[in-house]
Amino acid sequence: MESLDCGDTKLHSKVYRRDTSIFPERSKQFGLGSTSAADMLRLYKALHAGKLVSESASKQMLAHLYECDDDTMCGRDLPPGTKFAQKSGAVSAVRTNAGIIESPNGPIAICVLTADNEDQRWSSDNRALVLGGKIAREAYEYFNSQESGQAPGDPRPMSILTLRQPLFREIVGTLQHGCTVAGAGGYKRNLVWRNTNRLLHTEGYHGIKTGTTGAAGSCLVSLSTREEKSLLVVVLGSSSSDARYADTRNLYRWAWQQLGIKD
Repeated sequence: MESLDCGDTKLHSKVYRRDTSIFPERSKQFGLGSTSAADMLRLYKALHAGKLVSESASKQMLAHLYECDDDTMCGRDLPPGTKFAQKSGAVSAVRTNAGIIESPNGPIAICVLTADNEDQRWSSDNRALVLGGKIAREAYEYFNSQESGQAPGDPRPMSILTLRQPLFREIVGTLQHGCTVAGAGGYKRNLVWRNTNRLLHTEGYHGIKTGTTGAAGSCLVSLSTREEKSLLVVVLGSSSSDARYADTRNLYRWAWQQLGIKD
């Protein structure tokens, strides 16, 4: 898996042989194997392109994944008849689902991994399963936005959905986070992640996402709260990193003024 740039994907042990595990703690938490969302998306992208092992092998693997009829998580809220090549997984405190959703505007690679779940019921209304369904539906509508009445590529629906999750709000609103990570050989090192969103240094501003590409320019999706009211502002195509913050602040000033609220 490391040769495929998927170093987080591990097979822990032989099936039904926990005593053969080479990662005992991960086996206890995740079962037979473990992965990351980034790894899954890389694998599904290669699979859909026919580049995983070989074109023939990729077609066989896709056909096998299409046969999975588990609609309890990501597939539960997709439009009827939507094809979904997928693999699901579960142990008591973990519910996962990943795959390729076929949509009118093209394939969508998706991966939802949950862990340390408080809701460990084996029922269709398990909160992790319901959340996975909502995420998949939002992704489907986001990439097929012309059919749902939204502007193409409109990031607002996904932003609104994710901001309802307390953990997501906490992460995108964090200026800096540090931790100690350990490698497979026991080597440890300290890492620090710094949020690039400059608005977080100003009271009343929250995440959500910065981004820059040659085609899109400098972009910023942000949230601001004043007097118990919240505004979501999306800036796309700014000329520079500095400009996206100036554009965002000017839009907020104008919007708060229209609402009669002092910025």
